[in-house]
Amino acid sequence: INKTYFNIYKFRTMRTDTPKDTPTHLLADPDKYITKMGRF
Repeated sequence: INKTYFNIYKFRTMRTDTPKDTPTHLLADPDKYITKMGRF
């Protein structure tokens, strides 16, 4: 609206060893790849 810049923080919700070629909903156990922040 006022064209004001602001900072936004993005927290990682999935672990870095999550398979990159498989959509999350197709993982056998997607809950094991969610970080603590992702469960929040």
